Amino acid sequence: MQEIRGKRALVTGAASGIGRSIAHALAREGCGLTLVDRDEQGLHAVQSELAGTCDSVVTHTCDLASPEQTDACIEHAKSEPGGVDILVNNAGTLYFDTLESMPTEQWDRLMRINLHAPARLIQGLLPSMRQRREAHIVNIASVLGLTPKRKVVAYSASKFGLVGLSLSLRAEISPKIGVSAICPGLIESNLYGSAKEEGRSTSNRKLPEWLVASPELVARHTLAAIRKNKRLVVVTRHAKLAHSAHRLVPGLLDSLQMKRNRKRQSEAPSTS
Repeated sequence: MQEIRGKRALVTGAASGIGRSIAHALAREGCGLTLVDRDEQGLHAVQSELAGTCDSVVTHTCDLASPEQTDACIEHAKSEPGGVDILVNNAGTLYFDTLESMPTEQWDRLMRINLHAPARLIQGLLPSMRQRREAHIVNIASVLGLTPKRKVVAYSASKFGLVGLSLSLRAEISPKIGVSAICPGLIESNLYGSAKEEGRSTSNRKLPEWLVASPELVARHTLAAIRKNKRLVVVTRHAKLAHSAHRLVPGLLDSLQMKRNRKRQSEAPSTS
C-alpha cells in the first residue's frame, strides 16, 4: 500500500494491547478508524486518547464470538463513509491448560473469536474492499501459529489456522489486495491475566520480563507489512529463534519435548 494517509481501517480488539497500539500507529499516519471490541469502556478510552491525533474515529461494541454480532459489525463498517481499506484482525482469546481440562464450549468460543470471526469479517468486507484503489488485510496471529507448545493447544490450533488462512488468501487475492500474517512472540498484554480472571487458566503464569516486548513494536511491524505487502512477519528475536529452530531441527526439538514429557508422565500422569 503506497499511501496510508486518508485510508480507513477497521481494527478488532482495539481497546487494549496490540490493537490499541495499532490504532494509535494508524492514526498518526492520518488513517481514519473504526475500532471494534467487546469492552465498550475501553473503546471509548482509546477514542479519547486519539481525539487530538485523528478526526475520524468511530467505535463499535461487538463480541466476535457471536456470528450475529460479527455480521452486524460488518454492516456497520460498510455503512461508514469511506468504507474499509485496511482490515486488522487482532482480537483473540486464550485458554491456558491441558486440552482434556478444556470444556467444549471454551474450545468453540475460542475458535469463533480467533479464527472464525477473522474469516467472517474478510468474507463480508472483501467485495467492498475490491472496489478500493488499494486495500490490505492483516491477521495478527502468533509464533504459536508456527511452533507447538504445551497447554495452549486450542490457541495454537487457531493461530496455525489463521496463518494458513492468511497465506492461502494471499495466494488467492494478492497483490490486488495485500495480505499479511503477523506472528508476535511474547508481548506485554493482558492475554494471560484475563484468562486467569475469567477461569480460562489454572496457572499463575508470569511472563519473563526479558522476553516480553511492547505492543508498539508489533504496531511498527504491522504498518511496515501494510506498506510493503509483507507475507509473514515474525516479531521479537526469541520468536524468530523459535521459528527458525522448528524449521531447521524439528526432529531434535520433538525428541527433547518427548524426553520432558516422559519425565512429567512418570511423576504425575494427569499433568502430561
